[in-house]
Amino acid sequence: MPKKTVTIDVDENLLVVASNEISELLYEYDSELMSADEDGDNRDIEEKRDALKQAIQIIDKLTWGV
Repeated sequence: MPKKTVTIDVDENLLVVASNEISELLYEYDSELMSADEDGDNRDIEEKRDALKQAIQIIDKLTWGV
């Protein structure tokens, strides 16, 4: 399937606010996972935390081009 390029005009301030809010939600969820890892098998929790870290990196890359 051929790749398509899409250009979207977005207010930079709105993008920054959205990025910050999403990152904050992900960090809160990560914090909840950390407190939940007191019980038994932690492999599933670690996988979720790794996925959250990747999501945050993707958001930062999309926002800042880092």
